[in-house]
Amino acid sequence: QNMDAGQQFTSSGGTHPLHPRADGMLYDGERIPLHRDLQQVLKDYTKAVMAERPADVVEWSASYFGNLAREAARKESPNAALARSAPSEFRRLPVEIQDRISDVFLAYDKDMSGFINKREFWTMLKEVGAFFGVQPSEKEAEDQLKAMDMNSDLVLSWFEFASAQARWLKAKGVK
Repeated sequence: QNMDAGQQFTSSGGTHPLHPRADGMLYDGERIPLHRDLQQVLKDYTKAVMAERPADVVEWSASYFGNLAREAARKESPNAALARSAPSEFRRLPVEIQDRISDVFLAYDKDMSGFINKREFWTMLKEVGAFFGVQPSEKEAEDQLKAMDMNSDLVLSWFEFASAQARWLKAKGVK
């Protein structure tokens, strides 16, 4: 239930009438904008925190709102569009893994072409390899690109990238 103009809002500063704005937001007497969705968000949060009774409320709250933000972002993010166009073996992976793979693809598709070209792939392998203490040679990177490149055009489409990652994870036993 949303708060409407004329209702009273109680804050640490006292009780104030709500005032409508042209954009649909409501202001309290202290001129604090109250988003119409805030009441439901806080209600859901309060119920969740009371049900969970976390030992560390701040840490739990950070996780709660982080998950809420990720869920909202997933609905509107490029990852959602990528997931719909991914091969079936990729879509069978856990959503968290799909999101991480999508994030990597989007991060290294520097020119936002929808493809990872040879230069972008080389950059990705150098940076990811450095994290694991591995530095592939340029020849190894080119060989890896060719192995993942289903149509031999020397760029990786999202479908090719997702397929290769799903196959690799399957070989590693990730389901």
